[in-house]
This record gives sequence, structure tokens and C-alpha cells, in this order.
Amino acid sequence: MTLGSLPVESWEEALSLQKMVGIDIITCGLPCGGFVDVYASKLPGIRRIGDRFYLNTDALSYAPVCSKCLSRMKKAVDNPLKAIIPGPATFLSVVRCDNLKVALMKLSDVLIEEVEAMERIGADFIQINEPMLSRIYPVPRPFIHAINKIAHSVRVPTILHVCGDISSFAHYIPQIEVDMVSLEFAGFPKNFDFLTKDLFEGKKVVVGSVSTKPRVENKEMIKGVVDRALDLFGSEIMLSSDCGFAKTPRDVVISKMENMVRASKVILF
Repeated sequence: MTLGSLPVESWEEALSLQKMVGIDIITCGLPCGGFVDVYASKLPGIRRIGDRFYLNTDALSYAPVCSKCLSRMKKAVDNPLKAIIPGPATFLSVVRCDNLKVALMKLSDVLIEEVEAMERIGADFIQINEPMLSRIYPVPRPFIHAINKIAHSVRVPTILHVCGDISSFAHYIPQIEVDMVSLEFAGFPKNFDFLTKDLFEGKKVVVGSVSTKPRVENKEMIKGVVDRALDLFGSEIMLSSDCGFAKTPRDVVISKMENMVRASKVILF
């Protein structure tokens, strides 16, 4: 199975491009630009001053953000849909606040309302994007608790996506109570060296099999990544891009995704 992510400006374009390249599971909720910025600009209690966002814990409350476009996509496609939210650790690495403990608690409640809305609308998967988890060590326990709380609030399968070099994060994987973990392997092949199958007990692995770099991987290059993943994790894997393609040229992205879909049909089916 393949998950998709293409650089787009509208949900209509996202849907059209992902269907064109043959993605099995359509991604919704990852607009171009700063993903945290999209949420911060629409949630009551967060305001922008200059080039920074500030969170007022007393005023923070829920408003639908990406769940809005999800409802429109649900009516337009029969494919399973994957909805994405920014994770709490990544969110609070961008948005300033006076009291981190209170902000984390209130933000988690807001994100829970969003994923619950996504589930009601018809999301088949919920992905929590946490690129920050590969950059902080040790990972504070309250962030892990907040991610688990969000994951437990829905019944659909949940995915944690962590970008980049996961050498310092790998041993935290068993503590994250999600159904799947999405990691970068095409651009970071050394990530295989930090992992063992037992870290993923009860979890599936979403294998980043094409990078966000401008070089287009051919089928054999993708097969090389996937073969290593199959040897390490077994057959219960899914394929995706390493990360989002906001900064990758459109024609390059389409070629990458088409090659990934072709490779998946040869390797996994």
C-alpha cells in the first residue's frame, strides 16, 4: 500500500494529483508552507506578532482547521483518506507560550477535538507529524504522554511521523502508543542501522522510500530501500515518501511518486 503527499495549494489539486499517480491512500491536511503556521493562524488564542506566534493559554480554544477540507475530499473520492495534524512537541517548538505545561495540556485537548472531528467526517487514518522528536534529547515524558492521549482519542489507525535522523529517537518507539510509525529511509538510509524489529512490536512501519531531494529515484533504487525494510520489519509495511514535498519541484515529485507506486506493485503485491 502507498501513502501520498504532493505539493499543492488546494484540496482539489491534492486529490487530482494523488489519483493521477495512483496513490492507494489519499493524504489530506498537509498544505504547502509552515504546517504549524496553518493551525496557529486559525486557532483562537494564538496570535502573530511580527514573524512569531504566541499562545495565550487562557484564550486557546478549538476551531476546525484541516478537518474542513477533509469533509470535501471525503465526498469526492472513494479511496481511504489519511488526515494529518501537527504534533504537540513540534507545535510548541514554533509557538511561544508563558507556561509550557499548561499550554501542552490545552493544546492536546484542542488537537483531540480536531482528530475526533476528522474521524467523524470519515478519516481512515490519522497521522501525527512530529519532526521535532528527532531533534530533542531526551524527549520529555509529557510530550510522549500528550501524543498517546491524542492517539487514544480515536478508533481509526494512528501514525506517528518523525523526520530525519532518528538515532536518538529510536529507543522511544515502544513508548509511543500508535498503530504505525512513519520514518525516512530513502534520504536517511542509516536509519536502518538504529532499528530492530522488536522496537515495533504491535506496530506497522511506514517506509519512506523516496526522498524529498531533487533526484528522481528509479524503480531499482526504491526496491533497494524496500528490500531492506522487508528484511528488517517483515511484510507488514506501507510505502510513502520520506516527508512532504513543499520545496520539491512539481514534475520531480510526480515522477518520484509514480515510480514508488510502480515499485510497490512489483514488490508488495
